[in-house]
Amino acid sequence: MLRTLAERGGDPLADDSVPFVLRDVLLWRLRPLDEVTREVLGAAAVLGLTPDQRILAAVLNLDRVAIGAALTTAHRAGLLHDAGDGLRFRHDLARQVVYDLVPRESREWLHLRVARVLEQELPKPVAQLAHHYRRAGSGADFVRNAEAAADLATERGDDATAASFLLQTMDIAELPRPVRVRLAAKLGRSAIDGLSQAEAIPVLERLLADRRLPPGARGELGLVLGRMLRQQGEALRGYTEIERAVPYLRAPRRKAPALAVLAAPDTVVGRHVDDHLARCAEAESAATASGDPAAHLAVRIARASLLLELGDPAAWAIITELRASAELADRPREHARACLNWAQGALHAGHPEQAEALLATGRALVDETGYERLTALVEATQLSLDRAAGRLDGLAERLTRLVASAERMPVTLLDARAELATVLALTATAERAGSTGGHDSPDSRAEGCAGLGDSDRGRDEVESAERALREVVADARRVGAIWPLVQALSALARLTVAERPDEAVRHAAEALSVVRGKGILAWAADAVLVLAEAAAAKGEPARAAAAVAELEAGIAGRDTPLARATVRRCRELVPA
Repeated sequence: MLRTLAERGGDPLADDSVPFVLRDVLLWRLRPLDEVTREVLGAAAVLGLTPDQRILAAVLNLDRVAIGAALTTAHRAGLLHDAGDGLRFRHDLARQVVYDLVPRESREWLHLRVARVLEQELPKPVAQLAHHYRRAGSGADFVRNAEAAADLATERGDDATAASFLLQTMDIAELPRPVRVRLAAKLGRSAIDGLSQAEAIPVLERLLADRRLPPGARGELGLVLGRMLRQQGEALRGYTEIERAVPYLRAPRRKAPALAVLAAPDTVVGRHVDDHLARCAEAESAATASGDPAAHLAVRIARASLLLELGDPAAWAIITELRASAELADRPREHARACLNWAQGALHAGHPEQAEALLATGRALVDETGYERLTALVEATQLSLDRAAGRLDGLAERLTRLVASAERMPVTLLDARAELATVLALTATAERAGSTGGHDSPDSRAEGCAGLGDSDRGRDEVESAERALREVVADARRVGAIWPLVQALSALARLTVAERPDEAVRHAAEALSVVRGKGILAWAADAVLVLAEAAAAKGEPARAAAAVAELEAGIAGRDTPLARATVRRCRELVPA
């Protein structure tokens, strides 16, 4: 805690959390010590919890005997503790008190001396060097070692540590622009968790606001920022940022995967499927021009996902080919991500069995590779499948846990909330139907009078579900996320159709309008069914005739079994 306060530039001893009794005890024990012992103890506090006598000797230009004698004196005074493998501060609080007693100029000099000594070590302890150079006020040396420490952490798969080092470099005011741009690009690749992304986004935005930024750097940083915004749940902002970046990406191998991201239709409002198809074609051209197998693979995965959402049977041939290929097998993380994306697409198109199989493969690959970044997506996809299959027992509780855990990976949060709100609505609707015998006849309402408590509870559940759905709708509109928006609007229409049919029609009509703007009519199946039910209940089926006909035409020739089944139900209510 004190170390954190010190790094923020505060005075740890001024904080209420510092035990004054401990400070006073340490000061009392320090008072009788001779000057050499104090000097050695101060240098030891700069060095760390467990001071190395060899380094202390080099830093202070004293022999090992003098260093040992001074540490032994400090131990006898109760300022150091014998841990069995050498003398050390008993805890960081004690070290911090001693550290803060060293004058600031002396501390900076000691940090610089420690760094110069550590520079002679092999391999170089770059993380320690970064720490000491920063405390010494040597910005250029700090940045050099922080970047090396970040690179080392990235090699070891520790993205969080890499992002932490890189974020610190952004605080160096005198950092040359080319160096800042290079480090920011690395930061964008390392900042994969929600906290580091939230800190990195303003850094990237400030860099992109600089009109002097070279075109190539603008493209790279814009792509990084767009992806990061998407990971933070800012669907439309992220998509738009990538759109802006693409023209500045000169290398085809960089342009191809960026265009592949723009080919995904299930992310944003305001882009028609024809736009996604055009982006996919551009991505394929860029991948071919690049000759890069990784770029080609990314585009093929995106093409399969797009065709799957469109209900194009050609998607399955591509998926089968890719899953049998060495290119995908040799990239288990990309394989896992692809299978999870395809599982979601299969679920959207109404292929639950294929979705289950793809999810099982994706889950196994995530477990095998330890790719924790996709863990929430695995769980979210499984819960969506359970909801689609009608496996509702305990589902709301599991979704509630997922929503709580998804804070670290915001990209899954809104979808998880949409699923939770939908499940709450399904449960409330089922219980309401059960309490009235499945319909709202006068007799059933009379019978229901005996269970007013159940009725009140059911009403509370309906209100809770409606509130959750409205919150999802509001947030999905704000960030421009199309799938949770359509799902929540459709579920809201279903929830309100029995008691407030006119309101339900408005929700369903909005869902249909949003889907119409995307051009994948199968996504509007649930909303159109509500329109058909509401019109039939009023004895005016013709009111829904246009919507049913639009859905029917939109899925003609498409591999969308769920939407086809919905059209058949609509036609029972609204004959052609």
